[in-house]
Amino acid sequence: MTITTNMLFLRAATSSWIDAGILTSIYTGLSLSLFVTNDYLWDVYNPMRLDVGTNRINFTESAKRTTLKFITYRTTFTAISAGILYTWTGSLKTTLTIGAALAITKAAMFYVNDFAWDWYTWWTTNASAH
Repeated sequence: MTITTNMLFLRAATSSWIDAGILTSIYTGLSLSLFVTNDYLWDVYNPMRLDVGTNRINFTESAKRTTLKFITYRTTFTAISAGILYTWTGSLKTTLTIGAALAITKAAMFYVNDFAWDWYTWWTTNASAH
């Protein structure tokens, strides 16, 4: 889904499927490396905690943690990807327009993904309780 999203938005930015494909490849590699690094650092230095006693996920804390993870990941990725897009197109207007559209779309995708993994982690670590 991310590759398709990038291809469509970057095609609009560059007017070229070839350029969109190259930028999508760059963005995908960048996104993967930043996401994995960010997720690892959060899991090591601030792991998700289950409620004491009930051993259940605290969705309020999960939402706060997800928001902070999102902010650290998205600001880094947006800054780097905007620099790449501006370098590629030379257009500040295109960079801001496409960058904003991608940031909003990717924010929704990030939250859905992260909450799904929090739920999956809770479900699999508490399988005997189900």
